[in-house]
Amino acid sequence: MRIIAILLLAALSAGCTKSKNEFDSNLPGTWEWTSEVPNMASSAIITPQSTGIVEFLIFDSKNHFEIIRNGVTAQEGTYSVSAPQRNNNLTVRQIIFRASSSGTDNTTFYYLEDAKLSFSRDYGGGLGSSMRFYERR
Repeated sequence: MRIIAILLLAALSAGCTKSKNEFDSNLPGTWEWTSEVPNMASSAIITPQSTGIVEFLIFDSKNHFEIIRNGVTAQEGTYSVSAPQRNNNLTVRQIIFRASSSGTDNTTFYYLEDAKLSFSRDYGGGLGSSMRFYERR
């Protein structure tokens, strides 16, 4: 009976943990930019309404991305994700964008929950870091 209880507890624990692949499988799709806080020390919020910019970020399941601004492809390329562990034992999600036109890499951190996606250069709460928010469409 004790062995059954231990096995049941282990199975339940494993079922509650999202693996890297399960988490990242929610990334593909179309995301619409909703707002940006350019500096966490500021109360300013930039939105599509305040800028006149409508932006979509599209990820496919083959690690290709496309950024569309006001109906025009602004950037496209490939992406890869990882979950490095930081010095405070916090596991964060990191995404690397590689632009097709320039071949340069852009690395940032992201957080994905349900239909909300956000990006930040520093999820450690750095005062100079900005945050950009998207919602699934």
